[in-house]
Amino acid sequence: MATIKQEVMDEVATTEAKENIETEAMEAVVKVETVVKTEPNEEKAQMDTSDGPNNEKAEADAANGKLTTGTNVNGDLDDKIIRQVEYYFGDYNLPRDKFLKEIMGLDDGWIPIATMLKFARLSQLTKSPAVIFAALKKSNSGLMEVNETTSKIRRSKDKPIPVESEEYLAEVKARTIYCKGLPKEGMTIDKLLEFFKSFPTVLNIKMRYYKTKDDMAKFKGSITVTFATRDEAAKFISLESVKYNDYTLQRQWSAEWEKEKEHEFEERKKRKEKREKNTDENGNGHKGDDKESVKNEKIVLSRGTVLKLVNLPSGMDRDVIKQAFSTYPADIAHVEITPESTAFVRLRGENDGKLVLDKLTDKKISIKDSSVEVSLLEGEEEETYLKKAEENVNNRVNMGGRGGFRGRGGGRGRGRGGRGGRGGYKGKDRKREGSLSGAHGEGPAKKSRDD
Repeated sequence: MATIKQEVMDEVATTEAKENIETEAMEAVVKVETVVKTEPNEEKAQMDTSDGPNNEKAEADAANGKLTTGTNVNGDLDDKIIRQVEYYFGDYNLPRDKFLKEIMGLDDGWIPIATMLKFARLSQLTKSPAVIFAALKKSNSGLMEVNETTSKIRRSKDKPIPVESEEYLAEVKARTIYCKGLPKEGMTIDKLLEFFKSFPTVLNIKMRYYKTKDDMAKFKGSITVTFATRDEAAKFISLESVKYNDYTLQRQWSAEWEKEKEHEFEERKKRKEKREKNTDENGNGHKGDDKESVKNEKIVLSRGTVLKLVNLPSGMDRDVIKQAFSTYPADIAHVEITPESTAFVRLRGENDGKLVLDKLTDKKISIKDSSVEVSLLEGEEEETYLKKAEENVNNRVNMGGRGGFRGRGGGRGRGRGGRGGRGGYKGKDRKREGSLSGAHGEGPAKKSRDD
């Protein structure tokens, strides 16, 4: 039976709309001293070899062990080959690489170079066995061996493979840090590799992805970074500031981050259960209420929920803005974009705006590779905005129009019923404008499909 912890790790960092399901098969793994093609599950190597050199799956650059003397992360071909091969057989990758371990078990640990050349990342560096063997002989890490006939390679028997036990995994997590705030557009493994070369004790960096509505993998702007030791990780997290270009990275221990996500997941479950309890299957308010009762109730929107974004980049739309907030605890009810390149993002939960704002670095969010300033509407400005929103929402409820705060009051319902009829707002888009969540702070009868 799945535990809450497992559910969290399957669904970590998703939104209420469940559009940002973690895409583990698309995660990229990075190490600072080795360049790697890998997948996060244990079948990654098998995927690599079957797909061959034209594999276009998410690839990773990574490093394993101590920095090789004279090695430059962006150095010559020999250095890149050494880093790539030593990652495949390194302490981080090999324990979970079923395919490589199975092949190693066939011939006393030896793997034919022809097999290695089916790995996409390595074959992109060179397709010449002679070049690979010549490069490996220059490594002074002692990790790899070349057979006498220069046809096979293996991990040195003097360096046993770590056992991937619960204790080992816990120890790895204890020296792993979660970072967010990276630009979501244009980020690549190579750029991360270049950035982290100043931290030579980094063993692994994992880029985090989500799936879009059209099933495309997009970078979340966050990574997890594993260091060689807990002390080295502590040094990194204690730095006053870490910046990637103009982006300030937020850092926290990965274990603490996972606990936060678990808490958020449980809170979302509670809100969902409350919604299901207080609404009928069509989202028409409290069960048993007749239409007149629903009409007479006035919706009161929660306060502390409206975020203002200024100086938006061109070509902005609601989906892009929602996407930018996808990694934050932002249950978005409505997005309004003005002609003045300003947007208002209204959330559902009481004071959720402050929660999101507190998680933003320098009160800015990355949208289309631009840093956009975010503020929370307060006082008279907030009241003016929300009173108008409440008026629009309540008017549509009374007119039996479509849900969703779109500036289109009344109108024909979707499906049967026409004006004031049963059509209403059905389908999965019902969540666009508040899926009758108890997070508004009103009683059940004050909710409708419009908020």
